[in-house]
Amino acid sequence: MININKNTTAIQHGGNLETAIKKYGFDKDQWIDLSTGISPWSWPVQVSDEDVWRKLPPSNEELIIAAAGYYRIDHNKVIATPGSQMAIRLLPQLFKPSTVAVPALGYQEHAASWQLANHTVLRYQSTSELFDLLKSHQAEHAVVINPNNPSCEILDPKTINNIAAQVPGAMIIDEAFIDFYENSSPTEKDGAMIQSAVKNLTNNMIVLRSIGKFFGLAGLRLGFAIGDHPKVAQLNTLLQPWSISHASMIIGTQALADNVWQQQQHLRIKNQTKAFLPILTALISNELSNLDQKEYEVKSCGLFNTVLIDKSLGPDVLIELHHKLAQQAIWTRLFNPNDDTAWLRFSLPADLHVIEQRLKQNNLSSQESK
Repeated sequence: MININKNTTAIQHGGNLETAIKKYGFDKDQWIDLSTGISPWSWPVQVSDEDVWRKLPPSNEELIIAAAGYYRIDHNKVIATPGSQMAIRLLPQLFKPSTVAVPALGYQEHAASWQLANHTVLRYQSTSELFDLLKSHQAEHAVVINPNNPSCEILDPKTINNIAAQVPGAMIIDEAFIDFYENSSPTEKDGAMIQSAVKNLTNNMIVLRSIGKFFGLAGLRLGFAIGDHPKVAQLNTLLQPWSISHASMIIGTQALADNVWQQQQHLRIKNQTKAFLPILTALISNELSNLDQKEYEVKSCGLFNTVLIDKSLGPDVLIELHHKLAQQAIWTRLFNPNDDTAWLRFSLPADLHVIEQRLKQNNLSSQESK
């Protein structure tokens, strides 16, 4: 049974431009929304068949085959979900109330969803803390976000498999942002090997993927749950019938099969990230000039970049920067009140020239970008 009471409140997320407009003004088209982590470039949607709106959705077999090809996994291990968020919300309800280890800093819907399903949530600050919880038999299930949103922490395949080997129950691996790094062979970031857990599935893993971020199709509400775990099949049963719209099936199938566009998207994101980082670094260096550079970090994760600072140093500097940028119609994602670490997240902008101009006009940049 879902545990909803008067104290249950909705979690605030990025993309909430209506909040920015109400507080700071400006017309909607004046805002630069850097609060989500969604690609500024979308797969070019073309739906000409009017039946997608008039008829009920058919079997999603073609979509599943396309997803299996994209993720390089047996199609029998893949189910489609109306966004990975729906899987995050529903999966905990399929397990008997137990204990689950969830990242303290990470996408907060994971903890909220397990709590709503009457599980006890244990928040871990680091991978070593997660191992301690598992070794001391305090946690039955575990959630890993890889790459982590917002910290950009990435776990290598060996670490993920070591965690899975010690989880007595299910290991949920949220890979919403891994597409940027993934290709036919493993890649590296900051010395850490990056490879989807789909490549090394164990029986207790449930991997969540999304085409909303990398493909710039968040409004499509389409994701996938992957694995041999029996709860994957149960989730599929729970979602039936017609959980995936006809249009989502067609668009998702085409996007997942478009290898040429995917390679172009990889290159676009890579080049834009390289060009944006000097601009962001200059801004942060200027606005956090009262802090030693060792007291804060700027982490890059392809589709988003995050400034992290220990709350003991005072989160006010990031709150003030968020406010200053909003006054120039630049909307960023500010940390949650209950986070132990203060952070400010910037998604990848489509137009760097506009960003630079606004920062320079309002003395928010300390140097010319290169």
